[in-house]
Amino acid sequence: MSAKPSFFAELQRRRVYKVGAMYCVAGWLLVQIVTQVLPVFDISTLGQRILVLIVVAGFPVALVLAWLFDITPKGIVRTPDVSGEGENEATARQRSGMDRKLNYLLGILLLCACLYPVAERLGWIGPKPAVATDGDKSIAVLPFENLSDDKSNAYFAAGIQDQLLTQLAKIGDLRVISRSSTRQYASKPGSVADIAHQLGVAYVLEGSVQKAGNSVRINVQLIRAAGQEHRWAETYDRTLDNIFGVESEVAEAITQALNARLSGAEKQELATRATHNPAAWDNYLRALVLYNMHAESAAAASQAEGLLREAVSLDPDFSTAWALLAEIKAAESIEDWDTSDVGRAEALHAVQQAQRLRPSAAETLAAQAYYQFYVGRDYEAAGRSFELALRQAPGNADTISALAFLSRRQGRWPRSLDYFDQALALDPRNLEYLDQAVTTAAGTGNFDLAWRYYQRCRDVAPGEPSVQGLGGWLHLAQGRPDLAESLLNGVAADPSDLRTILVLGFQQLFQRHYAEGAALMRKYLERLQPAQHREHAFLVFQLGEFQRMSGDTDAARASYRQAGADAAEVLAEQPRNAALLNRQALIHARLGDMAAAMDDSRRAMQTVPPGGDALTLATTQYTLARLQAAAGDRDGAFKTLGGLLSGPTLSDSEFDPLLTPASLRLNPEWDGLRQDARFGKLVEGHSQ
Repeated sequence: MSAKPSFFAELQRRRVYKVGAMYCVAGWLLVQIVTQVLPVFDISTLGQRILVLIVVAGFPVALVLAWLFDITPKGIVRTPDVSGEGENEATARQRSGMDRKLNYLLGILLLCACLYPVAERLGWIGPKPAVATDGDKSIAVLPFENLSDDKSNAYFAAGIQDQLLTQLAKIGDLRVISRSSTRQYASKPGSVADIAHQLGVAYVLEGSVQKAGNSVRINVQLIRAAGQEHRWAETYDRTLDNIFGVESEVAEAITQALNARLSGAEKQELATRATHNPAAWDNYLRALVLYNMHAESAAAASQAEGLLREAVSLDPDFSTAWALLAEIKAAESIEDWDTSDVGRAEALHAVQQAQRLRPSAAETLAAQAYYQFYVGRDYEAAGRSFELALRQAPGNADTISALAFLSRRQGRWPRSLDYFDQALALDPRNLEYLDQAVTTAAGTGNFDLAWRYYQRCRDVAPGEPSVQGLGGWLHLAQGRPDLAESLLNGVAADPSDLRTILVLGFQQLFQRHYAEGAALMRKYLERLQPAQHREHAFLVFQLGEFQRMSGDTDAARASYRQAGADAAEVLAEQPRNAALLNRQALIHARLGDMAAAMDDSRRAMQTVPPGGDALTLATTQYTLARLQAAAGDRDGAFKTLGGLLSGPTLSDSEFDPLLTPASLRLNPEWDGLRQDARFGKLVEGHSQ
């Protein structure tokens, strides 16, 4: 009598090994599909995690079912026990045939698993730039060449191009690439086809502007990228007294050349003249170009404000100038330049003037939305206004990106990423949009998607320090300081690029290189200007952290006091600056004044509007967890961290490491919690 087969031989006979392998491969593929497809349908991160947990929980169930049941030509039957003599010949043949079929199926699944990362690397899966197709009415307007003898007239050529883009964006049947993606190209490039391919368009418009005295000549030519054939060209000779609306004439001619449909409402909008005052128009163009080129500069914004005030004083009915003035004044409330009541009142007045003159214009609706977003913090109302503005100008990438930023603050993360994709279809080389898409995807825990966006950042700006810093930030969020070090090696950040400098510091922090981190902070502190109190507050605080962790308590306290003085300097002018309030709370905690720290934290929480703000709330909660850990309140810290890790955790300021299980494991700030058994459960319970 034959010996009874061993347990492992029985596992093989019952195909448990094979079913387990097939389940692992199929489950992995299913998880990839879940993380790619479900965000499109606004399925929450929690819903996705539940589906992933179901897949994981099904693994032991599949193994048990494989042991108990067998697949045969007659269907699924209970697996028979094997006697000492083994199986008969007919049963063995049946099992052999079924084994071959299962082998084929396993092979197909393995092939799919191998092809998936290849497809991902080639960009076949995930977000990618729009690509022109036959019959595509897509166009990129290259920077207009300034042919004027007076080179200071460059603003005029740029302003005409900006106005043309604004008008084209109002035509729903066209897809028009935004200025952020086209301004990097020359007015007359060597290869139109290459530019069209990079921007994903079928047509390219070249133009030039020559201004001499009161005369203006504008030349434009529309080129079809395939074959580089000229589709249409025209020359417009005008005086400054009758130049108003020339960009609308060009927009309408382009529409006809591309056989695009132009609705009655769009024709009426193109026919509308914003002003008939040449001096007001000139001031507006100067302000528009200045603000578009230097939107991050407080000085440029202030100069643009002055030009717009002059424009509306020359023509009080210049609604477009009022709308731009309102947008700039509203932005001051979120850009940390000015949060005074006077500034907010000026923004409201400008909005009301634009509403009085042209309430349904795209520019007015956008200005109204920016006021509701930045000043009123009424996100639902702002969303409705942005959507109305988008109906009037469906090709305006700035409006779409504003909806992306707004949706993120509302905690609508999948919707935010969808808007970023829409904006990038119109502005594929906009580094800010790509950067924010990276951080948004990472904040939701979708690092595969974040890295795909990041690769597009590198394609747009290879070697850019801020892009390398973003990659280092991603590596640190995934607990890979060695890879962050490799990517950041040799990076020299601009002194104003606070995030990149701090990422360089976090890379040293996670590797516990405290002396190197302190030296790095000192190097960049030496490069700051005396008036950069905000940047100084963040960097000198981080210097204090390195000094404290290395045991130099006296030096650390001196750094914290200096950081506190810098933070107080900014908060005196910006008392509702949540990022600085949270930083000041940490400074007070490090100096041992927990009462003041908690008061700062409460003040930061009070800046969250009644309707909620996911980013400010996450930043304040993250700071609260740090305060609780510093005070020895482990129960509170674990509760706060657990709540943060249960959903997207992107910080408002982005001046801290992204809170993930991987960053928790490495960040020495959490050493006080590390020996508690709850720490391991917290990290493991939220790992993906």
